[in-house]
Amino acid sequence: MALSTIKTASIANDAITADKIINDGNLGVRNLIINGALTVWQRSTSSTSTGWGYYTADRWNTNLRDGAGTMSQYDMGSELQPFIYAFKTAMTSAATTSPVVQQKIEDSRRFKNQTVTFSFYAKASKAITVDTQFDLLWANSSNATTAQSNSITTSWQRFTYTVTLPNPSGSYNATYDHLYCKFILPISDTYDFYITGVQLELGSTATPFEHRSYGDELRRCQRYYYRIASDQYAYFATGRVINTSDPLCAITFPTAMRLTPSVTSSNTATWYNNAGSIIGVVNPAVHYSSGESNINTIDVKFQASGTLSSNNSPMMYAFNPAGYIDFDSEL
Repeated sequence: MALSTIKTASIANDAITADKIINDGNLGVRNLIINGALTVWQRSTSSTSTGWGYYTADRWNTNLRDGAGTMSQYDMGSELQPFIYAFKTAMTSAATTSPVVQQKIEDSRRFKNQTVTFSFYAKASKAITVDTQFDLLWANSSNATTAQSNSITTSWQRFTYTVTLPNPSGSYNATYDHLYCKFILPISDTYDFYITGVQLELGSTATPFEHRSYGDELRRCQRYYYRIASDQYAYFATGRVINTSDPLCAITFPTAMRLTPSVTSSNTATWYNNAGSIIGVVNPAVHYSSGESNINTIDVKFQASGTLSSNNSPMMYAFNPAGYIDFDSEL
């Protein structure tokens, strides 16, 4: 086939339009929400916990306030393909203060005085009104935008919310200053509320949802939370004993964590030493923290329930199939 040159004069005036670029073009990485399609659930797929916390879907922070209910993974079947899961909030006892489902996006500096567009798919078990709002924390102070009210029905709909974020004065505080993207739920009522396909992008246009692979989304989540889960008797790591009661092991993360994480474990791992004995361990803790960011490796120290041999090289593994170790560096 002969090659020819396409000149600007050869392209019709209406051949390339903004809509065509948005709908058909490769727009690259633009969604600033992590786990917007609700594909990653490292912690759990269901929780009834109240108070601020990360309980189920990765990166989603919730508070049921003084109400009660369940936050869970909702299997969408063929309701809204290609989406597979949604985040379901089932309020079974009414709250007097608005429950919140939100995501905190790291580093407010890139959002000051910027126009952003928030888009999402939602439905409910009955007609309700859910507000969307941003809060740009700066100098550890709140700078909330005017909330937008969204009329949620029993059918899936896509909603958009475009706003220019505040331009507050003062100094950036890396510990606290992040952008909060909020769903503010109704009070004095019981209902089921579902969201999926949540997207935040710079600019005033809501583009089609950016679908990412599970592996890509998981790596993004693991900057903030990483769980090592294991089948029974499959080991997590090898290490050494620095005295007769302190087994120590090095953990390398699949992606750099935001800061030195806190460490917890459940159905705790055990240690198998060279002498052939099995010793239970509890209370994992970071052995040394540099206070730096973007952490790739840490040493984790445990407390042993028995005497260990110094300078031994134990293997750490799960005591039963539910065993895991958590590393948490959430905002």
